[in-house]
Amino acid sequence: MMEQQAIPGTPSRRTMLVFCAVVAVLGIAVFGRSVTYGFVEWDDTALIVRNAAVHGLGPSTLWKAFTSYDPELYIPLTLLSYQADWAVSEGSAGWFHAVNLMLHIVNALLVALLALRLTRRPGIAASVSLLFLLHPLAVEAAVWVSARKDLLSTGFFLLSALGYLAWRRGNRKAYAWSLVAFLLALLAKVSAAPLPFALLLFDAWQGRKIDGKALKEKWPYLALMAPFLVIAYAGKQGRVAGAGFFLETLLLVPRSTLFLLGKVVLPWNLAPLYPYTRPITLVSSDLLAAIAGSLILSLVLWRYRRALPHLWYGALFFLLCLVPNFMNFHKGDDYLDIYLTTDRYAYLPNAGLFLGLVLTASALLAALRNPRVRLAAGVTAIAAVTALSAWLSFRQAGIWRDTETLFTAVLARSPNAQVARVVMGGIAYAKGDLEGAHREYVTAIGIRPTPLAFINLGVVFLDTKEYDRAIEANRRALALNARASSAQMNIGVAYMGKGRYAEAAEAFRATAAMDPKAIAAYINLGIAEEKLNHPDAAKEAYGKALEIDPASRIAGERLTALEADR
Repeated sequence: MMEQQAIPGTPSRRTMLVFCAVVAVLGIAVFGRSVTYGFVEWDDTALIVRNAAVHGLGPSTLWKAFTSYDPELYIPLTLLSYQADWAVSEGSAGWFHAVNLMLHIVNALLVALLALRLTRRPGIAASVSLLFLLHPLAVEAAVWVSARKDLLSTGFFLLSALGYLAWRRGNRKAYAWSLVAFLLALLAKVSAAPLPFALLLFDAWQGRKIDGKALKEKWPYLALMAPFLVIAYAGKQGRVAGAGFFLETLLLVPRSTLFLLGKVVLPWNLAPLYPYTRPITLVSSDLLAAIAGSLILSLVLWRYRRALPHLWYGALFFLLCLVPNFMNFHKGDDYLDIYLTTDRYAYLPNAGLFLGLVLTASALLAALRNPRVRLAAGVTAIAAVTALSAWLSFRQAGIWRDTETLFTAVLARSPNAQVARVVMGGIAYAKGDLEGAHREYVTAIGIRPTPLAFINLGVVFLDTKEYDRAIEANRRALALNARASSAQMNIGVAYMGKGRYAEAAEAFRATAAMDPKAIAAYINLGIAEEKLNHPDAAKEAYGKALEIDPASRIAGERLTALEADR
């Protein structure tokens, strides 16, 4: 390698500090109120609030972070960051949000630095950074605590790319730091996997010939990437099944990509969920139109790749960094819900796309011969886009204030979002609005029957003492998922309400067989056995409950009372 070279086009330290301050102020102005938000009942609860693995830092929690999925993604570095947050804040949602905001601001500055290293044009770098910071598609990553994995993975992806570019300029130590940063990016989320190919893209973008030497430089990155792809595939085995899955995925890729590109250009009606309920077949007019549109767009970009090279490379970066997300169309407990995309999937891809768009716009503006007019037009354009983006992002961030606000917004944009109906049913139930909960669960079942919707509907029937309807709802849940232990438990509770204790006891035994750690099943079984005047069987049930949780007050008190009656 050559000796390290000075970097032309680098602004002064004072200019860079001022720009950093501007980015921080804008980020806080647009997203800062998120520090007053709580956790939302959409991943935050399972991933953080009820996840003992992040409630503190210690050997056991560290081991758990590095040896488990959440439930299908391997994100140990993300879990480690949650552990640190919990240790510092004792579970304060405001602190988690503040860290997310800080990471988003840092990422915007890293994007500026990457654009500067690639182009050596400070004005271009600043424009790209502001677009990345303020574009409405960035809201989800910036204000949703569960999107921490995207923030961390993107940040270390950018650091790795910067390290590689520094090494290319002659900094010999930077290559090792680039590999370390890539490893950390993968530990945050495997979506950083395309980095080796992105580095080749950067090489070509800067006019370097892609030869054997250029390819050889990427082998260590590929070696790091490979085991994480295996780990990621193992985490999705329940989802990746059969030729049907792969066919649906292939058919949805063009539709999803064009949809997300459309949101980049016109970021209106954004939502956390974009359900797709049309048939996924080879003869679907919607999907055929998307395939045709993708082919036409690709051919146009290829045809004008030399006239508009920056647009070509920016589009390639966008598509390349989207690839890991193409395995995420199928969601839900049984992976039967289909979603086209989510806003945060564009978070990293937008970094390269915005660079390509800004450079292309700059090249087009160069046709204006008057330098002052050219400068005024460029500044006016970036100011207008930045102001509009900031306003839209400020509005969009407001929907993340709490769970009810979030899913009300989801249903306003996508009334057929089945999971949103279930969540809103839970919110109505928590408020004591059983009629509202019943309505939401029935609507959810009408969109697509799921075990959870039937189980929750059954709970409503238990509260209204409609025990036969509760039993029927939970049996339908079991028909959809024979291992739904909570449905079996609720059947037992309904039989208890009807005074049919033998059938209740049988249901609780079946629950315990499905989930041997279900302490409530053993406690309820003990109560049913007491009602049947089977004290020995009741003692055995309470004893098993105490084996699971020796501190169980109910099991302990009932067992003591039975022992005293001997």
